Amino acid sequence: MPARTKISPYRSGEPRFGRQSHGIDTTVRTYRLTPEQLERYRNGEAIDDILKGEETEVAKKIDLIKREREKISSPFHPDVMAAWNRGFEAGAKRQNELDTQLLLEWLGQLEDIPGIGSKTATKIREHWLCFVNRAKDQ
Repeated sequence: MPARTKISPYRSGEPRFGRQSHGIDTTVRTYRLTPEQLERYRNGEAIDDILKGEETEVAKKIDLIKREREKISSPFHPDVMAAWNRGFEAGAKRQNELDTQLLLEWLGQLEDIPGIGSKTATKIREHWLCFVNRAKDQ
């Protein structure tokens, strides 16, 4: 009877292709060439040589968009700062109203909590009012 050969667990299973990156650039670049540039490319000139020193239409549009964005969205632009401050103040005011409403609802339901009677609820409400009045004075 022939001897049984044991196969290593490393050799069984799916093929392994290694853990190190292969170093190949897998990005896909697309170019929009003018008819003159396309003709130069068809004649065997390298794409880098064709595009060197020439701005493509896409690059021009990107530069224009960047310049326009810099004009408008500067954090120190007065119009942007004024709009941001108005939005911030409106949001803070609305949040303050919601917080106050929530706290008043909670203070109105103190008696529903087991162990808190009407006297304790009154003391808690008075303490809260004193705290709010002190905060306003400061």
